[in-house]
Amino acid sequence: MAGLQDLMGAAGALHRTKGSRKRVWALPRIRQGADSRPESLLRLLLEEYGFTGLDVNHPVTVRQGRLVLHPDLSIPHRRLAFEYEGDGHRVDQRQWHTDIERRDLLEAEGWHVVRVTARDLFQDRAAFYERLRRFVTNVDIRGTKVDIRDECRG
Repeated sequence: MAGLQDLMGAAGALHRTKGSRKRVWALPRIRQGADSRPESLLRLLLEEYGFTGLDVNHPVTVRQGRLVLHPDLSIPHRRLAFEYEGDGHRVDQRQWHTDIERRDLLEAEGWHVVRVTARDLFQDRAAFYERLRRFVTNVDIRGTKVDIRDECRG
């Protein structure tokens, strides 16, 4: 299996071929561990919105260390998690209840969980952006917010 450095080397050798601009754009954005294409697209969208330090499936210990959860995307030092909810999460009753429990466990540990759907990602990004601006209060989104915890320390 080729590693990222191998891919970058191959892309460099193909710099004047069809698709070279897309390769140059995509290669530095590759992250291992995403479970689905929408999760990767969500990460790219959040980065476009100015979110930095996004981890893929970062382990979060809950229940006094007895259980480890892995949110789809997170900014651990902000205790902010993003969970992509595909349609299967809605129609599968077992998955639906598991998702509710996961959110409750993360929030009990002081995490803020943002649930994201296909509508947010593919149909109404403007509404999703506004929802982020209103509810994600501890992250600067393109200069529209300040970290409220820093203000309180101030």
